[in-house]
Amino acid sequence: MSEAQEITLKVVRPTDGEGLTITNGSTFVIGAVSPPQAKVTVNGVAAEVSDDGAFLAFAPVQPLPKPQTVKLASGKSERVDAVFECLARAGQKQFRRQIFVALPPARKPKEPPIEVFEKPLLYQIKEEQILSRTNWGLLHLPAGGRVAVEARRGSELRLRLIDSQETWLHEAKLSQVREPFPVPVPGMAGRSNRYKVGIPIGSLLPYTVQQQPGSFLVGVTVHYPDSNEPCLVPNPPSPRWGFSTRFEGTSLLINLRRPLDLSIGLRNKTICLDPGHNPDPGAIGPRGLEEREANLKVGLALEKLLTAAGANVVFTHRDEPLPLLERRAAVLKHNPDILVSLHNNSVPDGTDPRTSHGTSTFYYHPQSKPLADAVHAAMLKGLGLPDLKVSQKSLYVCRISECPAILVEPTFIILPEHEKLLMSEAGQQKIARAIFEGIKDFFERR
Repeated sequence: MSEAQEITLKVVRPTDGEGLTITNGSTFVIGAVSPPQAKVTVNGVAAEVSDDGAFLAFAPVQPLPKPQTVKLASGKSERVDAVFECLARAGQKQFRRQIFVALPPARKPKEPPIEVFEKPLLYQIKEEQILSRTNWGLLHLPAGGRVAVEARRGSELRLRLIDSQETWLHEAKLSQVREPFPVPVPGMAGRSNRYKVGIPIGSLLPYTVQQQPGSFLVGVTVHYPDSNEPCLVPNPPSPRWGFSTRFEGTSLLINLRRPLDLSIGLRNKTICLDPGHNPDPGAIGPRGLEEREANLKVGLALEKLLTAAGANVVFTHRDEPLPLLERRAAVLKHNPDILVSLHNNSVPDGTDPRTSHGTSTFYYHPQSKPLADAVHAAMLKGLGLPDLKVSQKSLYVCRISECPAILVEPTFIILPEHEKLLMSEAGQQKIARAIFEGIKDFFERR
């Protein structure tokens, strides 16, 4: 190594002025150094440096003697409380860089007092929202619907609903109305057949859809302002695929997805791929690879494999930005048979990614678990990484109920060796092949 070679040190995470979520302990610091033979320490802890200079350190948070204000490259000024001293040495040369970060307040801000109304007030929902419930249900708040509000906390309003879970919405999402409360329809007798159920409600109201664990029995609870009338949708035939709900006038319609013909496997099936993130970059690897770019490249490689097998592949988006809350509409316009959202993982502050990493798969609805199991098993076999299991989790794209929907996290992009895999065409192909084999197994199961 030449003594004249200059040292460069790039820290990718944390960035100057970034807010951490821990006040003490250690967290990961990643970046790249040149020459790659340089020794790197962060707050006195040696970093692991790969052959091409990507490094990772699990370093202690070092509080400053007193808070400071630093000017960032963007021109903004930020108040900071801690520092990471990054030092690179190569021969007789050394390069030092300080990364200043903000710590969370030691005490949580005091919440405004709760004002409980003497009588519930009637509000109108401005825009449709679908919220998750702790018991794996979905609370639908239809645009234009009426909902009773029973309390205020600052700018938040508490909805009066039948279940015990508190639901707060910002007042900007509601508008108060002076009309009388809607009158319930006694008995809520509806019309139904094998795949469609109609329930006369009498007004546009919030409702909760709840699936029983391990079954496709759909329970519906309508949240009247002064009473709640539950009803059950009959158990549809197997195989279980999906359902949708919507108001038609003041009747709630529930459409159950007809079973697919699995005798021909992947042929003619419509597969929707959702490359995670963008416009936000997602997680970033030590060399600077953004997760949104890696997710898309794996998706494009997967598209080729699925198309060659006779499937019809659609995307929620490719390289154009698509905010998260617009992805449900992007999925439903294609009416796909399954949805696979593609991601690559990171860890929260305080977790060491060198010991906490692997492959994970997430789903929400019972009809999505067989797809999650098949894809996860294939990824474990194809990638050989630690098993972080299949988990039921309330993620936005997984809550889409019209078809089996899963989110995959094949690797941890913040690890130098995983980022390197994601940066190479061979690595992208390897990951795509593993996911493809899982999808293929799902459609060929008998």
